[in-house]
Amino acid sequence: MIVGIDLGTTNSLAAVWRDGQAVLIPNALGQVLTPSCVSLDDQGQVLVGAAARDRLLTQPRRTAAAFKRYMGTDRRLTLADREFRPEELSALVLKSLKADAEAFLGEPVTEARRVTVQSPCTGCGQDTRPRAMRYAMGSPSASAAEAA
Repeated sequence: MIVGIDLGTTNSLAAVWRDGQAVLIPNALGQVLTPSCVSLDDQGQVLVGAAARDRLLTQPRRTAAAFKRYMGTDRRLTLADREFRPEELSALVLKSLKADAEAFLGEPVTEARRVTVQSPCTGCGQDTRPRAMRYAMGSPSASAAEAA
């Protein structure tokens, strides 16, 4: 199955084309918008979306938001004791959207036809979407982002 993804600085979403129209895909909480936030819990497990956003104030050293604006730069973000590239954090959001899409559709997502990244993006002199897609879905699926 092919989905479209909007990777946003604040929120992200996925959609699928059905019966001539775009259908927004709900996440595990039933919401179509997934906060573009990532956090590590006390055991080092990755939290994405609302669960991560809810930790921004209480666990700021374990949580990141608005990292998309640093894609394409050398910036690293530290969550707890782990260091991440912005593309890696974006990939975690993309993986979450992919899992939600697969649960909603009842079949594997094999490709993201369009991954949008709004301007301005600080380091986006180079297109960093393919790198984030490779982290999230594997190299073959990244070709769709490269063509977008």
